[in-house]
Amino acid sequence: ANKLARSDPESAIPVYEKVIASNPGSPEAQQAHLGIAKTYYERIEDQQKGLEVYEEVVSKYPKTEAAGKANYAIAWHYFNAKNYDEARKKFAIVTKEMPGTEEASGAALAIAKSYEELKKYDEAAKLYKEFSATHPKHRYAAQAGLSAAKSYEKAGKPDEAVSAYKDVVKDYSFSSSGREAQDTLAGMGVDTSELIQIPEDEKAQIGRAHV
Repeated sequence: ANKLARSDPESAIPVYEKVIASNPGSPEAQQAHLGIAKTYYERIEDQQKGLEVYEEVVSKYPKTEAAGKANYAIAWHYFNAKNYDEARKKFAIVTKEMPGTEEASGAALAIAKSYEELKKYDEAAKLYKEFSATHPKHRYAAQAGLSAAKSYEKAGKPDEAVSAYKDVVKDYSFSSSGREAQDTLAGMGVDTSELIQIPEDEKAQIGRAHV
């Protein structure tokens, strides 16, 4: 059905419906229900119908992975429509009901971004910083730390901004965000040489070079 949704979305709907009817409430049925919503929203480009079906998924399968993914899709619809209050409500549900997932991480970052878009930079900075601290290995951790620093700058809090930039340099020295933080601090006249952390594998290489 998923392949059919891409090539012939109209014909995919009854296929999904058959799966739901034959295994009501099952994980397969939940995924099929999500498939219907996604097909309407993305393939048939009937966003209103797609949103209605996503809400059906949330209502019919509460606190399941399917409901979480439906809430995530709805949240992004609101976010892209610049309805940030409604988006945050849905994203907050995702962070609560889908902990440890990529959706939860994306939702946490989107909540921070929504405050940034509203020019509520202090709130945005705190949430970006919190994400970076609690997800230090996440692929967006360095970027979140950098966004925190920039948001503090925009909030008129230079001391907090410098501290946040230093954290990015110290924790992610050789990432693009780390290098940008170094350049920004250099422009502020702040020496970062003692903050730069050399990765262990590079330390080993340096050690061997001096043997």
